[in-house]
Amino acid sequence: MNHANCEPDVTAYNIFINYFCKYGHLDQAIGVLEKMVSDKCFPDIVTYNTLLNAICKEGMVEEALLIARCIRENGWQLVRITYNTLIDALANKGEVDKAMTLFDEMSSDGISPDDITYGSLVMCFCRKNMAEEALELLNRTLALGFQVKVTTFVMVIQALCRDSKAEAAADILRVMVSEIKNTSNSFYLSIVRRVAKSGRIEEAERLLQELVDCKIVKEDSPVVLSS
Repeated sequence: MNHANCEPDVTAYNIFINYFCKYGHLDQAIGVLEKMVSDKCFPDIVTYNTLLNAICKEGMVEEALLIARCIRENGWQLVRITYNTLIDALANKGEVDKAMTLFDEMSSDGISPDDITYGSLVMCFCRKNMAEEALELLNRTLALGFQVKVTTFVMVIQALCRDSKAEAAADILRVMVSEIKNTSNSFYLSIVRRVAKSGRIEEAERLLQELVDCKIVKEDSPVVLSS
């Protein structure tokens, strides 16, 4: 790497690390980091963020949290993309408490959460069957004017139905219809059928009525609901 006695700087090392991380060669990326440190070329926030993202993709969340701690110990503040990467990784593992701790830390650092942050946390709550918390955070996301993904709406609706909160689920379905444009009625019916298939017939019927009220499906449309 030091061809023609030209010592690489932090930018050059970061290019190598990014390349290895991009193509899934995490061991080699870490090897470059070790070489970087041994050459007394100190990593910067780009170095750490690149490695942190790659490590999270490998499901090595605890190791990623150690890197985040290292970033702080070196006097750098975590940026939004760093927090989002960590929160999403924790959410995928169902680590609600750790994800919320980082969310609070993010706010105390003066970094405003964005739609990605909220989306990850809503998903986490839904997966842990914490429907009320998911609904509260979804409503906060909407109140802040952030765009909500279709998958996030669907997860909250399903979580509310599992929790026997048919009216709340219908309310969110109505919001989804108003927020998400150009979605076919067959897609909405697939949500209803999925809820029914899970054994929540009463909740599925309430959702179907909401689709009728929203003029997504006709009242006399033949829709079979069975678990």
